[in-house]
Formats: sequence, C-alpha cells, structure tokens
Amino acid sequence: MKRSTMFKGAMFGVPVLLAGLVVAGQGQTGSASSESAKTAAEQIQKKGKDLAEKECTVCHDLDLAASLRYTRPEWEGLVQSMIDKGSALKKEDAPAVAEYLAANYGVRQLVEEACSTCHDFTPVAEQRLSRADWDNLVRSMVDRGAPLNAAQIVTAVDYLTATYPIAGN
Repeated sequence: MKRSTMFKGAMFGVPVLLAGLVVAGQGQTGSASSESAKTAAEQIQKKGKDLAEKECTVCHDLDLAASLRYTRPEWEGLVQSMIDKGSALKKEDAPAVAEYLAANYGVRQLVEEACSTCHDFTPVAEQRLSRADWDNLVRSMVDRGAPLNAAQIVTAVDYLTATYPIAGN
C-alpha cells in the first residue's frame, strides 16, 4: 500500500513539475520577448533619428519639428508630403521617421512639458475626465502659468481626452 501511494504521489508530481517548467519557460520567453521588442523599438528610434537628421535637415532645422508637436498620423502625413515634394527620404523609411518625430516632437511631449512646469505628470495621467472637464482643467492650468497658446490648448485637450478618457468611454 505504501508503494502504491508513493507511486500515485510521484505520478501526480510529474504533471505539476512539467507545468511549472512550462510556466517558468514562458516567463523567460516573455522576458526575452519584451527585451527584444524594446531593442526593436530602440532601433526604429535610432533609424528614424538618423534619417531625420540626414534627410530633413537638407531643407530645414529639426527645431521646426519641435515647434509643430504633431500626432503620429499628422507626422506620417507631413513626412509623406515631404517625399512627394522631392525629399530624398525613401518611402519605406517614412514610418521610422514619423515614429521618431511623434515620440520626440509629438503632442505627448507638449502636454508633459506644459504640465511638468508646475508638477509631475503622474497626477495628470491618473485622471479620467470628459472633454469638457479636460478643457476646464487645461485652461485653469494655463491661467496658472502652463505655457500653452490657444492652438496648443485645443491640441492638449484633444490628446488628453483621447488618451485619458472618462471611465467607460
């Protein structure tokens, strides 16, 4: 009887051990996958930066990009229009440039920079507000010194409404 109980215990332990190994292996794969994704994103950023510095600056400084603060789709459209006007940038390289510009000269940076003149961005990101409430909040922050002009207020409110919507929307 002892031998039978021991055998049953051993048989029960095998699937549990195998399941543990599979889960542990998935954790390593997941970690490797996230590390791989991070590396790929960094490579796209580097490629986009290098191309923007090489191709865009033939006609203008990147300071122009800093003043625009476009969304990703807006950057995609602008980059495409530059290609259409004769930029040497290859069509297949346009997504990397648009990604770089959106990540480094985009609306998110505009909003974070404006908010962080007075406070950390964390409390902003924790808010879930309606468009009207975001508009009121942004305008009250501008009244207190947040450096946004009228057009940037609209852009910031659009961004905040889309990114941090009221719960359930």
